[in-house]
Amino acid sequence: MLMNTTTIHLAGLGCVGQGLYDLIQRRPEAGFAINRIAVKNPDKIRRAADAPLGFRPEFLFEGGAPDVIVEAIDDADTAYQMAIQALESGIPLVSANKKMLALYLSDLLALQQRTGTPLLYEAAVCGAIPILRTLSDHYSSDRIQRIEAIVNGTTNFILTQQRQHNLSYVDALGKAQELGFAESDPTNDVEGFDAAFKTILLAWQAFGVILSLDDIPRWGITTLGTADAAFAAQQGGRIRLVATLLPVGEQLVSTVLPTLVGSMHPLYGVELEGNAVALELEAAGKHVLSGPGAGAFPTASALLADLHRLRDGYRYPTPLGKTPLKKAVLNEIGLPVRLRAPEGLVEVLIPRRDRQGLTPADEDSALEGVLSLHSILRFGQDLRKAGVSLLALGAPQSLLAEEQPLLQHVSV
Repeated sequence: MLMNTTTIHLAGLGCVGQGLYDLIQRRPEAGFAINRIAVKNPDKIRRAADAPLGFRPEFLFEGGAPDVIVEAIDDADTAYQMAIQALESGIPLVSANKKMLALYLSDLLALQQRTGTPLLYEAAVCGAIPILRTLSDHYSSDRIQRIEAIVNGTTNFILTQQRQHNLSYVDALGKAQELGFAESDPTNDVEGFDAAFKTILLAWQAFGVILSLDDIPRWGITTLGTADAAFAAQQGGRIRLVATLLPVGEQLVSTVLPTLVGSMHPLYGVELEGNAVALELEAAGKHVLSGPGAGAFPTASALLADLHRLRDGYRYPTPLGKTPLKKAVLNEIGLPVRLRAPEGLVEVLIPRRDRQGLTPADEDSALEGVLSLHSILRFGQDLRKAGVSLLALGAPQSLLAEEQPLLQHVSV
């Protein structure tokens, strides 16, 4: 029985777009055909001999409507305009653009609801790991108690190099750039923006809560050094840039922070550019999904999976929340941390009400105590500019509880 061919117009022929093109060429029996491709640079040599190329976004909407548009570019604003035009025109959209989706999520969901046109984006989070559909479908009837994830392979590669080879941050970043894991401007990755975008998408699929960047205390890895790696080793742990989603009472707490994880933690063994998502559920228990989080073919495989699901009539269900959660009030939530900072700097920058028991640790330059998440979000930029490093040592906790827990080192 012959299958009707699904026609695709593709935006972007970089790493991911080229990966999708190559996969479709290798699998003609799947019944997909890329008929048009819009790219930005007319001078770049392309490997797409049988598909017409255009150099304007509007090219995707000319020459007859396709069955689906796939968007895999790095410009969030241009991608958003494409998304609006596609959904308004009744053309399903498959996207890998986590920044566009995160920044415009509320508007895109409203547009999808109004037009009835499906929007799928599995490839936007963790590459080949099917975490979004797992949260939407398989665990939709359970109560998620915690998500902790490594969602950025670049930072995980750098942290692995720092630990394994005793490298400075600058040297480890240089190696990541040399091998193609980091861009020439790595800011989105190393400052935690990329992980925060993905956290926004995870929060929607898992909890039905729409977050913004201003709701997520974020601290990248740029100020971490060999002293931090040595401390982690002394504690029997490792440093990971962890995206956390944790219900605390009726609030959903979200963070993206360098975190000390112990040897029994599910993220402890995730090395180099790997990604992993650790889930804790009320009924289903604990689960870990891990695998390649980026790269041409892993990410393209997620795009291709969405194309198959679209052809089956799939769309994300509206997240079900048995206990609706609100965004966290950040000055009500504290986090046990370790800071390396010039003497007196933290005390000057962070008001007393936002810190508890911040006292010198084993080193003169290190402090341990509890900071409010508000202080990490509000004063983090100034502290990072001053070279302050931060390690989360435990889970977020309510600062309004009748009995405050004493800070202890993370159990490793």
